[in-house]
Amino acid sequence: MPVKYPDEFREDVVRVALNRETDVTLVQVAKDFGIHIGTLDKWLRAARVESGEKEGVTARECAQIRELKKRSRLLEQENEVLRRVVRTHHLSGSMGRVGAGGDNAAVESFFAPLQKNVLNQGP
Repeated sequence: MPVKYPDEFREDVVRVALNRETDVTLVQVAKDFGIHIGTLDKWLRAARVESGEKEGVTARECAQIRELKKRSRLLEQENEVLRRVVRTHHLSGSMGRVGAGGDNAAVESFFAPLQKNVLNQGP
């Protein structure tokens, strides 16, 4: 598993790499800090995205996407639970358009079994 470096360390390394003398290479900077050149390159690319120099997904946007995906999974699970409840209790949907002002699916579903019982019992 890759090593998780502290944020302060990453920021320091990136700052040194960006402000290095012209005769100092990135390989030397990486070696001085004891990290792989690929790691330093990845950090520099991420820093350029964060600063707006390069197009890409920022850390904040990545966190938002992760949160939205989590929320979407939760809503899908809730939706599946509701579908199971509808199937289990033999509830039916309304004939109206979903979300329409006159949509009375909940009322229809509630009264449908009562109507069946009353109609089947007779006078």
